[in-house]
Amino acid sequence: MATTTITTAKSIDTFKPRAARYAVKDSEVAGLDLRVYPDGRKVWTLRYRADGRQRRLKLGEYGPNRIGLAEARTRANKELRKVDGGTDPQAERLEAKRAAAEAKRAEERAKRDNIDALCEAYIERHAKVRKRTWRDDQSKINTEIKPALKGRPVTSITRRDCRALVQAIADRPAPIYANRVAALLSRLFRFAVDEELIKANIAAQ
Repeated sequence: MATTTITTAKSIDTFKPRAARYAVKDSEVAGLDLRVYPDGRKVWTLRYRADGRQRRLKLGEYGPNRIGLAEARTRANKELRKVDGGTDPQAERLEAKRAAAEAKRAEERAKRDNIDALCEAYIERHAKVRKRTWRDDQSKINTEIKPALKGRPVTSITRRDCRALVQAIADRPAPIYANRVAALLSRLFRFAVDEELIKANIAAQ
């Protein structure tokens, strides 16, 4: 528990680390605390109530080139105005983090949603690991699959596209080779399912 209060910026330097973490209350902003840790860190937090429950929001670390007393009070008052308006700052922050994480995942999926990227990942993380004949897969990918699908997003490729690719090879005529390419397409798109790019194997035999 706090044993005194923060009155000025200079007073903060008087609060020294102890064996256990403790908190010091600010004298001006209700709910604003400075938590002092055994390792010497000092962190600003804000106590408030939302939906009838006690909350604690981390505002940032105290120190040179970080958050001083004046800025901590400004930030605390800003968050308290949100509370007065019916917004829970902690819930708002968690939602922002969730949205940012989802946006990052979507960006990563978009980068992988490309037939060239899928083929590269399949060769490196599947074929090379499990097949001594992975170079045969690489050859079919380079000479048949990539040219036919031309860098398209994986999610835009349909079962009809796969059938057309295989049929074009069979019509050369090269039916045995066409069957081998069909089998590779099935493995490739099964890998795409495992990578969560698509929900179903569009080339399943």
